[in-house]
Amino acid sequence: MPLAVTWLMLFEGLKFFLLPNATIASLGFLSKVIENKGGEIVSHVDALEGSTIFIISDSFIDSSTRKLTQLDFFQKELEVDFDKLRDIIDENNIKCISSGFITGCIKANKFQINDSDLIEISTDFVSSSSESAGSIEKNISANESQEETDIEGSSDIIAMPKKKVKLNGSEMKVDNLDASEPVSNNDTPGMHVTDLIASPSRAKNALLLDAMSRLYQKYETKGDKFRAKSYKFAKTSIEQCPFVIESGKQAQEELQTIGPSIAKKIQTILDFGTLPGLTDTSELETKVDYFKTCHGVGPHRAKRWHLLRYESFSDVLRKAPEEMSNDWPILFGWSYFEEWSKRITRKECNVHLEIIKEELERVDPSVEVEIQGSYIRGASTCGDIDLLFFKPNCDDMNEIATIFESLACNLFRKGFIQCCLQLTPALYELQKYKIKERFEKAGLKFLEKGNFASSKYIKTFYFGVKIPISRYICETVENDTPLSLLPDDKFMAINSGKGENPCRRLDFFSCKWSELGAARIQWTGPTDFNRWIRVYAAQKGFRLTQHGLSKDGKLIESFDEKRIFELLDLEYTPRHLRAQGLWKKGVKERT
Repeated sequence: MPLAVTWLMLFEGLKFFLLPNATIASLGFLSKVIENKGGEIVSHVDALEGSTIFIISDSFIDSSTRKLTQLDFFQKELEVDFDKLRDIIDENNIKCISSGFITGCIKANKFQINDSDLIEISTDFVSSSSESAGSIEKNISANESQEETDIEGSSDIIAMPKKKVKLNGSEMKVDNLDASEPVSNNDTPGMHVTDLIASPSRAKNALLLDAMSRLYQKYETKGDKFRAKSYKFAKTSIEQCPFVIESGKQAQEELQTIGPSIAKKIQTILDFGTLPGLTDTSELETKVDYFKTCHGVGPHRAKRWHLLRYESFSDVLRKAPEEMSNDWPILFGWSYFEEWSKRITRKECNVHLEIIKEELERVDPSVEVEIQGSYIRGASTCGDIDLLFFKPNCDDMNEIATIFESLACNLFRKGFIQCCLQLTPALYELQKYKIKERFEKAGLKFLEKGNFASSKYIKTFYFGVKIPISRYICETVENDTPLSLLPDDKFMAINSGKGENPCRRLDFFSCKWSELGAARIQWTGPTDFNRWIRVYAAQKGFRLTQHGLSKDGKLIESFDEKRIFELLDLEYTPRHLRAQGLWKKGVKERT
């Protein structure tokens, strides 16, 4: 049924989300008009509800087909992962309209959406980074020739056992290296070479890890997705490497994700302990990376803050206080900036799970919970903790959401949950004093009737949590380099005292019982594996989402994870073989 509104407050009670992001000039102006006419602009993807309406800039819409165009640019401008965006649209049946349509409604002072006005964001669209999957065998030759990404093939193409590259002596071919990264075995480190070594005794693999991490951050900030993924995969390979890497040649031949260009850099680092220009980080890279690390900020807002010449979170607070007051979770991201950057050991993850299971037993003993993410993939440490909840024979997501709320309220009262980053009305009443304290600490005006609670039924929660002192876990994490706030920002920091565990980021996810298998694939990850298997399914005539595997609009399988692999003619890939950068080695077609 069309939705029609004709009174003065044209958008009263309606919520809108702007795509690809709210910083585009035309959308920024439009958002002000919408708010003046009673509408609400949702600033963060985590606050989206099924009733939210998506407004897409006309620049990215083909007027003849009513579909997205310039998809590469659209994805680059997005503040949320494209796959996640499609999942949100698919799960909530969200309406998408054009900015031009909204402008017309404002001029006519009448808001009515008909089916012909809707914009299609195809859930079967293959992203630009995923253009080819095909059969595993067909892509071996493609992998061998794609040199400029510094990796054996695109991140979304399976690489079978890699072709060994024979090198003559120490002579190596340099493949498409940046001019800003001159690397040569004949170069002698000099005035323009940055020393990477912290101490002479530093392990070779740790030295290489440091370099790969820095290169990943460099290209991630620049928006060079291919190179960023290459270095991220190389870092993962080195992290899980069971031997000491002695040469670039050895790394290329024995590690799955090391191509000739990265092998060249590895050799230079091992020879000289240096890599030209590695730490010559631009002001943009440094500042954007600092801002985007804060929960709730994201890369696009971080870049906008830098372009506006904000120097710190305090500077944002002074010059644009509404950025913080309108998006209050940023205040908690700022406060726990240092603690949330610390790695979490598997042992500590298990204690968090035990605490939640104990309370869940009191709320509803029939509900089950599993740790997902990098933990289930076998990582030795995690950046945060992802928990998947499900209830046998229950497909009522509102029932799960009600259980979530009760569980969260109990854990908050007991001091385990330090902050909730999404709120139901009940959770808001519990956490209101903490939000008020953060507002006052920042010098912001706190309005008790402000827009803090998003919905009564929330199916995904993000928290800051802390293990009680009585269950304190003290473990040293190797190669952990926690971040520090700038001096000007330190006044907002919340840090744990001696004998306490740091506050940690922990997320609640949920799924229908009938969709457990598909959900496990989704939340096991990593993102690149999920993207690849969806593309692989699409090229075989299927559609795979976190809700299940379907064909021609008919659901075929959603409960049994192994059956989904079987239907795709793939051997089941155990979760520990889906590690970032290494899953390609574990995926095989069924014979």
